[in-house]
Amino acid sequence: MAPPPPDLLESPQPILDEISEEIFLRLPPDDPSCLVRAAAVCKRWRRLVAHPNFLRRLHELHQGPRPLLGLFLSDYDFLIWEPITGDRRLVPVPGAPKSMLMDAVVVCAADGRDYRDCHGGPFRLVFLYIVSNVNLTYVRPYSSESGSWGKVYAIIYEPVKQNSGVLVGQSRIYFLSAFDRILEYDWTRQPCLSVIDLPDTIAAFKGNISLVLTRERELGVTGVKEACLYLWSREASDKGEFQSTSRIIELHNMLPAAALSASQRVNVLGFAEDANVIFLNTIAGVFAIDLEPERARKMCETSKSC
Repeated sequence: MAPPPPDLLESPQPILDEISEEIFLRLPPDDPSCLVRAAAVCKRWRRLVAHPNFLRRLHELHQGPRPLLGLFLSDYDFLIWEPITGDRRLVPVPGAPKSMLMDAVVVCAADGRDYRDCHGGPFRLVFLYIVSNVNLTYVRPYSSESGSWGKVYAIIYEPVKQNSGVLVGQSRIYFLSAFDRILEYDWTRQPCLSVIDLPDTIAAFKGNISLVLTRERELGVTGVKEACLYLWSREASDKGEFQSTSRIIELHNMLPAAALSASQRVNVLGFAEDANVIFLNTIAGVFAIDLEPERARKMCETSKSC
């Protein structure tokens, strides 16, 4: 057999950085993990996707998610991790026992309140906790710019659900309470803590709800009942009341019949605000419901395996 032509034996030429960047810009915007996996391939790709110019172009193209920040808690520290750049930072837990942790949220705090350039920039951490035998919920903020924890704020006891925090705008963080209420924290005003009562129509879902962002990027609530996904939006008024049901999604059109068993209810697990996705736990597995466009993807067999 004749040997292959010499040009077939040569190593392929590497893809130009400019072309690689255009490819990365077109990765699915509703799945930020694609960029994380790309950054883990090699140092050159990490340098490309971590560059401020690329992150700015990504935001302008998709008009969506802010750069990702991961938050983990060990016995004595919070670990703030930016998965695309690999940057890590430890923040000591401020005296509250780990067993008393209720929830924590980390957000970018770039100069000029421009959240597009979170890359390597300042951040804020908001920590919720309770203390034994004290009928209060405590909130304490941390600023990476000062490198210190701020003043402790307290409000009447609210059993906040873990991983329920949602950022609205640039300063308002909302947490879902098991008492059919919402705890609001806004670091730009005083008092910075307040409680919002949910209407009876939402309370009737008996906790099978989650906080979400609406199409207008305002606070919303979603819940599942009788194979339907309901969404409510909060009115932009002084009272800030929730409107009557603003949207209903028929799950029969999105989930397999096995997932909608009459004997097992569909549970709302949570909301990924950067991807605008609601996670539902069913007897047939965990599904991600994309709100724009309306579609479902099976993520794993059980919530424990995700």
